[in-house]
Amino acid sequence: MVRKHTYYRAVGIVWFFGSMVLFIAVGLGMLEPAVPESLVPSGTVAFGGGVAVGLAGLAVLKFFEARAWVRAGRGADLSTQSLALPLRTPDLAGEVDGRPVRAYTISRSTGSGESSSSTTYTRVEADLDEPAGTGCLIFPHGDVSAGDEALRDLQLPSASVDRVLAMGPSAAFAEAVLTPGVVETLGAADSVDAVYVGDAGGLVQQLVAENDSVLLGGVAKRAMNSLPGGESSAGIETKGPVLDADRLAEQTRAVAAVAEGFEAASRTAEAA
Repeated sequence: MVRKHTYYRAVGIVWFFGSMVLFIAVGLGMLEPAVPESLVPSGTVAFGGGVAVGLAGLAVLKFFEARAWVRAGRGADLSTQSLALPLRTPDLAGEVDGRPVRAYTISRSTGSGESSSSTTYTRVEADLDEPAGTGCLIFPHGDVSAGDEALRDLQLPSASVDRVLAMGPSAAFAEAVLTPGVVETLGAADSVDAVYVGDAGGLVQQLVAENDSVLLGGVAKRAMNSLPGGESSAGIETKGPVLDADRLAEQTRAVAAVAEGFEAASRTAEAA
């Protein structure tokens, strides 16, 4: 199934380059006699017109994408928390089983110089009751690289229940996070590749320090800079704006369930 944000992106690319090609063709007189020579602008004017029309079309598509984001949020019982500007996706917030959840988009640059590009991601997070001293990485389909290719070779203590894989400070802690509610919710969550809860970035850093691994140093740096969630939350990151209400609701349920499971595991660890 083609995701809505993929559709908007494809239409935008086709519109922009199609507009440029059309105006350039007019400027070169390639559309005569459909466009009389008297109406043919200079090459520079034609090129500028193509760029202007292309950018205007992209702005219109961005407007509709922002509207689709707000509608998806309403369908997932999330309300806007910031000014809904025409070309911007506002922050969304709500509750799942009494736990605060939120969704927002971020842009992250990759590469450098002329080869750099910006990619939009959706982050969905659920609050923990208090900041955590450790963290967990949970992969609903048992594939670490599905969440982040850089984490593929990570060797953290882990546990698995019905293909839902958890990695944490110890195998016992990881297993305790995988409560029946977490396993059931994540096992049915097709739109979730990974959930990071608590201080997952710090957990990766600790592993690097213990193993004195140069190779894992890059992984730790990436974990600290880009993993969703944090010491006080559970989070999911998805490439592109999530414009489908069912997918957004699925992700809010997933982070809420993981936050609940993580806190249950933390209480068990404290009591031991």
